[in-house]
Amino acid sequence: MAVFIIHRATKGEGYQFTLESSQGEALLTSDVYKDFESCWHDVEPIRIYAPLESRYERVNRLHEYTFWLKAANQKLIARSARKYASAASRDQAIERTKWEAPLANVRIEK
Repeated sequence: MAVFIIHRATKGEGYQFTLESSQGEALLTSDVYKDFESCWHDVEPIRIYAPLESRYERVNRLHEYTFWLKAANQKLIARSARKYASAASRDQAIERTKWEAPLANVRIEK
């Protein structure tokens, strides 16, 4: 089963979350939040918006394909956790995100 992992940011200043697929692939990552509660609070909107095609923005750059997940107000709430070599592989990751995010568990690594 997929899991949202809430953890300290890389530099230790704040928290962020990552959505891992049931196969262990990092699908989404958040920006850094100042505190744990703010990070925790934004996991639920991911579950709500992830299944909706209209919430995804596909980003194409020279030989790099990523995506953003946006809220109803168009605020960026998460981005792809990696860059993909093709639009097709990026789109497959979006499809996995749509199916797995709504039912994902939450694991906290403080």
